[in-house]
Amino acid sequence: MTKAMHPGRMSPATAICFSLTGLCLTFGISNRSAQISLSIAVLFMVKLTALGYIIGDSDIYGWGNLTRMAIHTAGGFFVLNIGLLIYGMLRTDLQSSDPWEIAPLATSTVLIVITLFSWYSIREAAEQRNRNYFEGLVADTQDALTDRYLQYEQSLWGGLGLFYASEDVSRNEWKAYVRALKIEQNLPGINGIGYIDYVLAQNLDSYIKRARMDGAPDFNLHPSTFYPDKFIIKYIEPADKNAAAIGLDIGFEANRRAAAERARDLGVAALTKKILLVQDKQKLAGFLLLLPVYDTKNVPANMKERREHFQGWVYAPFIGPEFLGDLAKINRYQIHFKVYDGRYPSESALIYDAQTSDDSYGFEKT
Repeated sequence: MTKAMHPGRMSPATAICFSLTGLCLTFGISNRSAQISLSIAVLFMVKLTALGYIIGDSDIYGWGNLTRMAIHTAGGFFVLNIGLLIYGMLRTDLQSSDPWEIAPLATSTVLIVITLFSWYSIREAAEQRNRNYFEGLVADTQDALTDRYLQYEQSLWGGLGLFYASEDVSRNEWKAYVRALKIEQNLPGINGIGYIDYVLAQNLDSYIKRARMDGAPDFNLHPSTFYPDKFIIKYIEPADKNAAAIGLDIGFEANRRAAAERARDLGVAALTKKILLVQDKQKLAGFLLLLPVYDTKNVPANMKERREHFQGWVYAPFIGPEFLGDLAKINRYQIHFKVYDGRYPSESALIYDAQTSDDSYGFEKT
């Protein structure tokens, strides 16, 4: 067996040759015309297989993507059916047949085999084209999603560079940086870009005083937690649409805290699991993307040093449906996809449904 799609299964061509040979042995006992005609049909298929091997075209002796007939199998059928053909022509126990009686049955058998082969090949080619087209749509959507995520991350790296280039980034400086990014035009789906300070509980009072002096007289910590360290959102722009997040200790919730600690300890960008953003009144699936900031102006070599030199996080909050909302335009709404948080799909883990979400957000379909 060669070029097997399903190892252990015979190819369709082999199965047909076995069937025709069996019919030849069954009906050829009493019908010379049937024996000769069926043998000719098998020899015709064997000839196609041999031709395919000679010129190196497997489509000649295969059925679409299914298993091809092996050359030694074709040789066996050739020997067997050439023998049956000669035996049928030389038999003396039956009345001799007129060649014109043999021709219709032989021709019709060959034509049936060719028709079956052509039908299956055309159907398989059409299915393969459709499959390739679908996989192309999926790949384009995945690439667009990856590019968008990387674009988000690059914006955070720019914010990190601002902190590394300055001894102390003020609220106005951060506001100017985010305004220059033009996130509404260049970062679709993002809610803003901010900075989260890492503050120990014993330093909390002095930290709040300094924050209020830096252009935020109403700055307050919320909610109150029992943790000895606080992960406080100091800046977030645009401030008007993210006012509820300013002063928030993101360490109050397990998913936020876990992602923040992972970013700090590993020195890499980290994404939270599905959460609800405090500034989102619709309570849709949201996420935080966090990038750690160290006073060494680079990522320390080990976890101990990373914790010692850690300052905070540059971060971006975004809402899942808004982040994913126009991706369906890329595939021209030809595929319906859903995005879930986690390995297994469930209603509670649903982040985005291309069909219902696009309708609710009013995206124009063309």
